[in-house]
Amino acid sequence: MEGDKKTIMEFTGERFIPGKGGAQIFYEHLHRYLFAQKLIEGKRILDLGCGEGYGSFLLAMNASLTTGLDLSKEAIQNTKIKYRKENLNFIVGSCGYIPFKNNSFDVVVSFEVIEHIEDQVGMIKEVFRILSRDGILVISSPDKRFFSEKEGILNKFHVKELYREEFVNLLKEHFSEVFLFGQDPVSGSIVWAEDERNNENTTEIFQVNLKENEKFETRRISSYELKNPVFHIAVCCKGEISSAIKMTGISFLNDESKRFLVEKDEMIRKIEELSKIVEEKNKEIFALQQFANKVKETILYKIYKEGKTFASSLISLLMYCLKAIFFLILFPFIALFWGVLILAMIIF
Repeated sequence: MEGDKKTIMEFTGERFIPGKGGAQIFYEHLHRYLFAQKLIEGKRILDLGCGEGYGSFLLAMNASLTTGLDLSKEAIQNTKIKYRKENLNFIVGSCGYIPFKNNSFDVVVSFEVIEHIEDQVGMIKEVFRILSRDGILVISSPDKRFFSEKEGILNKFHVKELYREEFVNLLKEHFSEVFLFGQDPVSGSIVWAEDERNNENTTEIFQVNLKENEKFETRRISSYELKNPVFHIAVCCKGEISSAIKMTGISFLNDESKRFLVEKDEMIRKIEELSKIVEEKNKEIFALQQFANKVKETILYKIYKEGKTFASSLISLLMYCLKAIFFLILFPFIALFWGVLILAMIIF
């Protein structure tokens, strides 16, 4: 059972924590684990880079045995407090040297971990070593081209991000089958058949591009025409690829609470409130500027300004006079000093 104690981890952005960081990042991380569940029924699972542990807990619902591994002692301490299940355990360990014997697991899951690792080849070799003969690796990675370069997002915890081609080539060097999926956050709507007589599993996708001038372009596309995902999920097999993967065209995650939309509406509401405050402050500033301009036109202000200029000139004149008086007082002493010095040099 899940523990009653709350998480003791602080959200820093390095590891995802449910309830922290907003709805979108929650959807992205949760969907990956739900996507992997079709491959883990009754199998031995390693969640490599398990972080806070919520994903390992989800996998343990269908797996025969699930092990979560993370480099952070704090993260593993948290997982042991928060997530408890008979077929679930957590250990501290490194992706570069996974502390298990060869053929220890049937499936290794590793989501948003590889970009945190410098020796990525060593990590994949270790995964291959601990997988069984027909083992499967399910791994995700952000696409450097669209995650960092296009969006301008710089994650200080990412050591080495990969382009799509680099990611695929790295995996193909070790696995005979690599099946790639794209993952993106979406904005849109879903229409589905409520009539039970419609039992065909068909999917249609409409691509729309809303522009700033309220004009839009729309077209019907297939899932293969979806381009440039921010994230890639690869299913890598030592043997033949699973039919469950081959039959997967599109996987959709729906949030019944519509929390993402609620967050966006709340953000828009706050922006509108702040805009009103800024507008009111701008009006106050403008009124003060107008008042200041009127004051500058008054006779009293002109007298004050002229008096201030006169006072400044008078002070400058007094300073020059003081300097002159000071010089006249000191001049005889300076002349006497040099006279004595020259006389002494002549005599001696």
